[in-house]
Amino acid sequence: MNTAISAQVSAEINKIGEKLGESLVKQFKELEKTLCRQIEEKLFEKLNEKIEKHLTEFKTELKSKITQQAEEIEGLKFELNELKDQIQNIKEDGQDLHEAYEELFLTMDSNEQDLKRQNVRVAGVPYVAGQTLDEVTDKVINIFNTGEIAIAKRDIDRVSISSRPTTRNNITTQQVLVRFSNWSARQRASRFNNKNRQKTKVRVQADLTRNRFQLLKSIQGHIQEKMTTIHGRDHHRRVNEAQKCFAFANGDSDLVLRLGNNGFKTFKDEQEAKQLIDRFFER
Repeated sequence: MNTAISAQVSAEINKIGEKLGESLVKQFKELEKTLCRQIEEKLFEKLNEKIEKHLTEFKTELKSKITQQAEEIEGLKFELNELKDQIQNIKEDGQDLHEAYEELFLTMDSNEQDLKRQNVRVAGVPYVAGQTLDEVTDKVINIFNTGEIAIAKRDIDRVSISSRPTTRNNITTQQVLVRFSNWSARQRASRFNNKNRQKTKVRVQADLTRNRFQLLKSIQGHIQEKMTTIHGRDHHRRVNEAQKCFAFANGDSDLVLRLGNNGFKTFKDEQEAKQLIDRFFER
């Protein structure tokens, strides 16, 4: 009987143990969950604190760098504006210098031309090997007088040979630079071409400065180019047009454009002269 009771008590104790074990296990699991949750919350809290701290430090550092860079940018803007002002001043100084140079260049050209004022270049003077300057002077005087331009030996200060002899159609000629002793004779000589254009191939030209000579040649070339473009090989029309539009140096060594019915216009600027020519041919 004692054995049966003991077995029954043991069974009851086992049941109580099982229930108590299940309860403890359950309590341990709930405790584990609670501890895990609390640990996670603490970890998240600490993590958030660190993140907030790092973010705050990062924001502060970033703001400081942005402020520093903004100040540097403002400094660069200021330097850039100063540089722009300097460049503008340099441009203005350069423009002033260019204008002063142009004015000085024109003044020097005018002064040089004044020194050549009483000179002419006679192209087409017959050449003989071994001739003296006195003989050349006599030839020049004879050319003028034959062309009804009264020139005496006393009107000529000096002559010099200004080009190499050239031969065409078995006739050898050269260009002669003539300096007159008085302005009256120089003026008379400048009328030679108008009087003798159809009588002789000799031409009397003003003694131009290098700048004026090159400018005149450029403009004459531009006129020829325009006529060739418009009229092609039509020689008659080109000759007819050439009588209406041409460039030359007058008796005072000024460069002049003949523009048909628009009359004559002096020029010193290449671009301006070309624009006048272009407008004339566009009519």
